[in-house]
Amino acid sequence: MITAPLYVLLILYAIFLLGFAFFSLFAVYHLIKFGFRTLGNFLMIFIFLGMCVIVLFVSWQYINQIDWLQNVVLFEYGNATQYF
Repeated sequence: MITAPLYVLLILYAIFLLGFAFFSLFAVYHLIKFGFRTLGNFLMIFIFLGMCVIVLFVSWQYINQIDWLQNVVLFEYGNATQYF
């Protein structure tokens, strides 16, 4: 039986979040620097950042409910005749 701890998925999610944060900061920087300084531009930046905060908050709420130390069975080998 081959198992892996569940927190491996949490590490992958954290790597994804770091990449998302990098590209989001890059995009917001360019919107502020090269975008028009209008109410619409600042409103879009505020909506984008607000939605990011909401998604991260909901994600945090669901992540806290999981026991990340459990193991997940990736592959179970054994007697092949038990499946027939």
